[in-house]
Amino acid sequence: MRKQAKSVFEMIELLKQRGLTIDVPDMPGILLDNNYYRLSAYFRPFQKDPANGDNDFGLSKEKCVLSCVSMACR
Repeated sequence: MRKQAKSVFEMIELLKQRGLTIDVPDMPGILLDNNYYRLSAYFRPFQKDPANGDNDFGLSKEKCVLSCVSMACR
């Protein structure tokens, strides 16, 4: 079964629910310019156990902040 497509704002909410602290004001623009699926490859090192379906952020007690993830993208 195919997953239902999410709006940009639904994707942002999902990232927040998974523990990503979004500290950039133009997150909708970032997702529109870069595509969630392209960015998701850069999220992997910051997620608990993505290989087994645990896509929550935070390998440590520190919060994962989008600016840290975006630095990895450069």
